[in-house]
Amino acid sequence: MTSTSAITTSSTASTTPSSTTSANTNKESQYGNACSSNSECTINYSICLGGVCTCEAGYRHETATGMCVETCSEYGTTFIEYVGFGLYTADLTSDGALSITISECMDLCTTTTDVLCLGFNYAYSRCKLKSGSPLTHSSSYDANSAFSYFSRNCL
Repeated sequence: MTSTSAITTSSTASTTPSSTTSANTNKESQYGNACSSNSECTINYSICLGGVCTCEAGYRHETATGMCVETCSEYGTTFIEYVGFGLYTADLTSDGALSITISECMDLCTTTTDVLCLGFNYAYSRCKLKSGSPLTHSSSYDANSAFSYFSRNCL
C-alpha cells in the first residue's frame, strides 16, 4: 500500500488514499476536520488522509464553499501534499528549479504569471511546476516514493 500525506500550509499526515467519495455536501464535516476513516469526510471528493479530511488528488479546496472542486475561479497560496506520488506530464518548466525548499517552490508556483500553475512535483530539492492535474492527466499520475505532488487550492 502506498502512503500519502495531506498538507495545507504546514500540517502533515500520512495514510493510504481511497477512491471512495461521498455524495453528502453537509458542511458539518468540512475540509480539515479530524477523521479516522473516509466515511467521516462527507464533502464530495474528500478522503481521510492521516486523520484529516482533505480533497482527493486532482481536486482543490475552495475556501468560500468548503467544497472540493476540480477548478477554481481564483487560485490561492495553499497546497495539498500527496506524499509518494508524482504527476509525470504537464510540466511548465523543462528542467525544474534546483536546490530550493518546498516553501520556495510554493512561492514560485503562486507567482508564475505566464501560465497558470496548478501544482508541482517535489523531490531531491527539485521543483517541477505543473499546468495539469491528476484528473486531467490520470495516466501520468503514479506512485513514486521519492516524490511529493502538491495540488494548489482555491482562494
